[in-house]
Amino acid sequence: MRALACQIDRTRRDEGNWLGGTNCLKKNHTDAERILAALSHARGPMTPAELAERLDAGERGAGFEAALAELEHAGRVVRNRAGLLLVAARANLLSGKVQGHRDGYGFLILDDGGTDLVLPEHEMGKVLHGDRVLARQAGQDRRGRPLGEIVEVIEHRTNRLVGRLLNERGVTIVVPEDQRISHDILVPPGEAAGAAHGQVVVVEIVQQPQRHVQPVGRVIEVLGAIDDPGMEIEIAVRKFAVPHEFPPAVLAAAEALPSHVQPRELDGRVDLRDVPLVTIDGEDARDFDDAVYCQPINAQRTRWRLIVAIADVSHYV
Repeated sequence: MRALACQIDRTRRDEGNWLGGTNCLKKNHTDAERILAALSHARGPMTPAELAERLDAGERGAGFEAALAELEHAGRVVRNRAGLLLVAARANLLSGKVQGHRDGYGFLILDDGGTDLVLPEHEMGKVLHGDRVLARQAGQDRRGRPLGEIVEVIEHRTNRLVGRLLNERGVTIVVPEDQRISHDILVPPGEAAGAAHGQVVVVEIVQQPQRHVQPVGRVIEVLGAIDDPGMEIEIAVRKFAVPHEFPPAVLAAAEALPSHVQPRELDGRVDLRDVPLVTIDGEDARDFDDAVYCQPINAQRTRWRLIVAIADVSHYV
């Protein structure tokens, strides 16, 4: 165990000071350090049982299992095709987040802050924008930029997306609005939720992409036609995962609001409800809270009085 303790500092350096990096492990630091040290000091990959025995972890208790799971999730420890464990850095593997490009290729933004790897189109066929992967450097492109080869997808982070549903020769697909996603999503028969050709929908990914297999999804929400009023907002809130569904209690409180101004709300205010104000908000606005009124104040109509009314939004929100 003394050798393992001495190895911990070396492991930290080899791992790029992983405890202070993007994937800082917030729990089980001691177990995680011992696991990394043991795997780094081993002559080759190990089975989980061999690793537990080396660490004197007995029956592979909850702490050991949790630490190992976190290390694998963070991409610091990987399993080879035989299911044996090894340190990702020792296998020359790099972890990071996929960033798609509208032209079909992408980049791997490394967790350790190193130089981004370029992911060619055939590599992007395995993933969607936002996924976390393990990759290795595989030469350079014609511009001298390092190329990446995806070895394993650690985490799929795109599970829902918004796009237009199209029917092409009997095949239904959803074309994502996010141009960083170059895949078309295949929608099997009966999974379009009644959406018509050209409508904007939200699709849930039920089968993630593989190199020669496009992703499959099912429509879970039909938003409407692309030129419907306010559609840009509907698309944006879903594209950028902006919270837009309110809890039942909030909806109930909104329904309980009276439709007319209550007498108590006139206290301290000037009542201008007899003035024929005209809103200046557009026809497709989501709220109407700005208005104006103008009237002459002399017979020659050379002087005018302009009233600008701005709703006291904070009173109602």
